[in-house]
Amino acid sequence: MTDAERLTGCEVRVPADQRTPLESGEYFESDLIGCEVVERDGGASLGLVTAFNDAGCSGVLEVEGRLLIPFVRAICVAIEPEARRIVVDLPPD
Repeated sequence: MTDAERLTGCEVRVPADQRTPLESGEYFESDLIGCEVVERDGGASLGLVTAFNDAGCSGVLEVEGRLLIPFVRAICVAIEPEARRIVVDLPPD
């Protein structure tokens, strides 16, 4: 316990090539941050993901501090971290 207390406030980092492999449809939060969010209809850019908030079962994408989008398949219809893009189908209004 005493040894661990010295690490309070420290951050653990793992090189990308040493991360645990993910299943299809799983993503690291760090891979989502910086992705451009675009609307499915029309392709309008909504901005860049600036944070991922763990909101229980699904989580929420924060887009440039002004828009919160539930990270669910019904809304995030294409997630392409390698292309730095997330396509969304937002409900009306």
